[in-house]
Amino acid sequence: LAYAILIMSDGSKKVAESEIASGEAGAEKPGLKGLPLARIKTIMKSSPDAATISQEATIVVARATESFISLLAKEALPPCEGRKPNLEYKELAELVATKSNLRFLSDIIPKKVKAKDYLASLNSHERLQ
Repeated sequence: LAYAILIMSDGSKKVAESEIASGEAGAEKPGLKGLPLARIKTIMKSSPDAATISQEATIVVARATESFISLLAKEALPPCEGRKPNLEYKELAELVATKSNLRFLSDIIPKKVKAKDYLASLNSHERLQ
């Protein structure tokens, strides 16, 4: 078993448990449906601080990432009564802008601004100087 500590959106901590199955490095494991382990390991190896990365560490990071993405989507998803849930970019951007614990994503998921609105704000800012 592998364990990861997840920090929830409300600041609480949760321990995630993942059973590690034997197999080759890039093979998908039960429960890991969306994220390719080989790609995650490549990303982890790109860090100069990482000398070696175990298969268990890759699985735990994949599992924590899946949990984070799931929680992010659930928080951003608007209530849908009688229709299929549909998550849009603007809802993710709004969540990132309003939650202080998600502000680290503000450069990756910024609010969209129309070009004319940006140019108008830029022109008004130049006039003030």
